[in-house]
Amino acid sequence: MCQLNFNQVCLVNLEIIKGKKSVIKIAIVEDEKSLSEALCSILNKNKYDTDAAYDGEEGLLYAASGIYDVILLDVMMPKMNGLSMLKELRAQKITTPVLMLTALSQPAD
Repeated sequence: MCQLNFNQVCLVNLEIIKGKKSVIKIAIVEDEKSLSEALCSILNKNKYDTDAAYDGEEGLLYAASGIYDVILLDVMMPKMNGLSMLKELRAQKITTPVLMLTALSQPAD
């Protein structure tokens, strides 16, 4: 499994989108508040606009607003897991790009 550094890959890829807009708006859906805060801090320091949701149901409401350019989505969360949230987004025809975050180490997990 490829281990990618968030700063090296994600921020570079966001520059592609940023070329089309002045500010990139990112929804971070992560139930671990310390990790969510760290992600927001890193992204805000790099001039991205972030909002944080702490469970899948709240994240779905944020994402459904249609105001986000990218969604960072944890897999394991309370109320609705990330995979279920992503399926629901796609069922609603919401095509916002999603980057999945996980602590799971094996594809079978």
